[in-house]
Amino acid sequence: MFKESFLEAIKGLDLIDYANQYDLYINLLMEWNQKLNLVGRQQSLERVYHLHLLDSLLAVPYLKDAFVICDVGSGAGFPALCWTLSLPSKKFFLIEKSPKKCQFLTYAVKKLDLGIVTGKQ
Repeated sequence: MFKESFLEAIKGLDLIDYANQYDLYINLLMEWNQKLNLVGRQQSLERVYHLHLLDSLLAVPYLKDAFVICDVGSGAGFPALCWTLSLPSKKFFLIEKSPKKCQFLTYAVKKLDLGIVTGKQ
């Protein structure tokens, strides 16, 4: 049920074309979360979609005119990886001090083929 409401919400944001990419990202996140506790091991899939992913996506319409976007404290990729998936022509900088989170971000950027992202630990 939560997936249908999520899809309806991103449809309203005109982001439905990126639904598969969001799923890939969330699957990576949940897999790595078990090892690295990126968003809390007790987080349900529904909570991650609605309280992390959807919250991040709500800002996308306001970023369409940006040239470069920087996320300081990128953590598990919220909001920067969500924005990167939604705005593939923009340039993003992710800055994170935690080595374990940098490891995940580097892997996710590569796996999701987000070559326009620059990371800094």
